[in-house]
Amino acid sequence: ITMIPRYRVWCKIFNTMIKPMTIQKMIYQRNSSTSIASLYDDFVFMQSTGLRDKNANEIYIGDIVRGVRPNLDNETERIETKGVVKESCCEVVIEDEKGTHDPFENYFAIVYQSGKAEIEVIGNIYENPELMEV
Repeated sequence: ITMIPRYRVWCKIFNTMIKPMTIQKMIYQRNSSTSIASLYDDFVFMQSTGLRDKNANEIYIGDIVRGVRPNLDNETERIETKGVVKESCCEVVIEDEKGTHDPFENYFAIVYQSGKAEIEVIGNIYENPELMEV
């Protein structure tokens, strides 16, 4: 089974999010009169990670998520953080408010390896940038 990449798009012109769809649908349905140059200048494409949060919301690059996971040194202790979903070196990571991430403590890896982490989409960097203010 091949995954067809899904995208949602931030339109810089109207400061609005265009609903998730494939690039083909986007070009033919929504933006048929938009030039290729405008696609690069006026739109920010955010690809789906193919994953869903604890509320079954699709997670996209550029989403702001809150995560809770067990402390790796003490499983009874829970650690909460929030960050931006980014692509880094061909993997999806969550970058915290300080701009740091540790791939070995990557929430996505923990979710699929142990099933003990929770991730919740709380916004995105375009509509809710204030969520990432320190």
